[in-house]
Amino acid sequence: MTQSSKDKLKNTKVQKTNAPETIMGWRITPPRLTLAAYGAGLKYVALPVLAALALLDGVLYFIFDKLLDRCYGLWCFL
Repeated sequence: MTQSSKDKLKNTKVQKTNAPETIMGWRITPPRLTLAAYGAGLKYVALPVLAALALLDGVLYFIFDKLLDRCYGLWCFL
């Protein structure tokens, strides 16, 4: 690495993530998650995981209760 490229690396600034950015004199707030982003996270991540776990629970219940004739889940302890 040449000396001039080392100087360029030293002179570059790293912007803090909390500091508001200034563009043409206007202070711009940093990006943040909105209500729509939380809704999309629920729709595309949480609900499919919950549905897959419910399906797995139903399959395991069928296997244990109908095929193996054994108790499955918390109902065994009641």
